[in-house]
Amino acid sequence: MTVLRKLLVSATLLLAASAEAATCSASNPEDFTSFFGPFSTDQRFAADRTTFPLRTVRWTYGADKAGADASAPTVRSTSRAEFMRWKTIATLEKQGALTHRLKPSSTEDMAVELFQDGSDIEMSYRFSRHAGCWRFVQFEDRSL
Repeated sequence: MTVLRKLLVSATLLLAASAEAATCSASNPEDFTSFFGPFSTDQRFAADRTTFPLRTVRWTYGADKAGADASAPTVRSTSRAEFMRWKTIATLEKQGALTHRLKPSSTEDMAVELFQDGSDIEMSYRFSRHAGCWRFVQFEDRSL
């Protein structure tokens, strides 16, 4: 029974990979809005479309002893296992009354800013299109 289960799981993963390959390629580039819907609601899809280790930037704010701005980013790498514990963008939006806006920097690069008007919540998800498929490449949290 265990061998059969492993075969079924392997076949399912292979079909999923084939379906993804069929949906985007260099000759059939993926539309960002078509990609972002599943990315924002399905953590497994999001993980499959994330480049690991994921570059994660979190800002800390403050002043040094002389009163000068000592704000600085902390950069770290996030593993797939850690990422799987993150909330989806849709969950963050619902629970935190947040909204998002798309900020394209080119046809191959897109930022999604997650924020709440009138608050200090500001997060940025950066995506790049490689071989026609969108990939999540960096998370940045500038929230206070």
